[in-house]
Amino acid sequence: MDLCLAEKTDLAVRKEAYWCLGNALTLASFEHLTLLINLGFIEATVKLLDCKIERVISLALESLEICFNAYNNFAHVPQSASFNPLIEKMEELGGLNLLESILAIQRLSQRCRDQVSHFVARYWPMDNFSNDDVSDEIQVGIGNIMLS
Repeated sequence: MDLCLAEKTDLAVRKEAYWCLGNALTLASFEHLTLLINLGFIEATVKLLDCKIERVISLALESLEICFNAYNNFAHVPQSASFNPLIEKMEELGGLNLLESILAIQRLSQRCRDQVSHFVARYWPMDNFSNDDVSDEIQVGIGNIMLS
């Protein structure tokens, strides 16, 4: 995790380290998911998105999708649920802003921008932008994953 978060580490090394994390996430048990999240998986992903490289963006979005879906599965929450604390955490870290800025980068392929667009639409649907039902005071957690 430290390699992914270290900004002074070579980007190629950070990408490889993140690739390993993404692979670990694919078959993660609840305990492994919890550990990866608590060690900074979401933070590492947001930092990696900031490099704005197409292959990295695609890898990050696929890994985030796996992470968000795994959380919902372990929490017994429908995939269509409107609240997931990991998505909220990503937004708090500036991930949504990064994704929106990526959409404006013309040098990226249309396929990449479409992937980002679909990801944003899925996890931040327009009708939830003004949703005041969720209090900042709410704590949602499963097992050792506790976000507030």
